[in-house]
Amino acid sequence: MEKLKRLSRNELKGVIGGVCSSWINVTASCGASYGLCADNYKNDFEKLNKTVKELDKIKC
Repeated sequence: MEKLKRLSRNELKGVIGGVCSSWINVTASCGASYGLCADNYKNDFEKLNKTVKELDKIKC
């Protein structure tokens, strides 16, 4: 079996899905709560808003 390198927290920041530096807590219109990783929406409020609307439909 191959030995895998242990990544530091700083190295994980460069890996997609490795670490989330900040979470956005969202409460859907029906009261369901969930979190979104803010790293996926850097300076893209439109994308975040679209995702929240889509998840609102799914959660409710």
